[in-house]
Amino acid sequence: MVENDHAVFSSLVKSKDQLDARQVELVSGDAFEYLKSTRDTFDVVFLDPPFRQNAAPALLERLPARLAHGARVYVEAAAPLELPAPWRELKRARAGQVSFQLLQLGVN
Repeated sequence: MVENDHAVFSSLVKSKDQLDARQVELVSGDAFEYLKSTRDTFDVVFLDPPFRQNAAPALLERLPARLAHGARVYVEAAAPLELPAPWRELKRARAGQVSFQLLQLGVN
């Protein structure tokens, strides 16, 4: 998990410790910087960037190189995202003021 907000990060550390979730890796920092520096690939990604920053589209541009085959991406935003190629939407719903979508890279 990558979190830039120090208070939220501290809360995540506490939760991880309480749950003894050893398989969860926590990174304090910027998601864009993390994507530039890591060579890891991911099966599941949860994107919940601050809505006012409108960072989700830029993150989706950078994610394909870091995704394993068949990976799924869950994204929250103020409104459903218009998806550029190669993304495809698997599911969409709304909970209160939050729109969420489950995405996957399209088959080429």
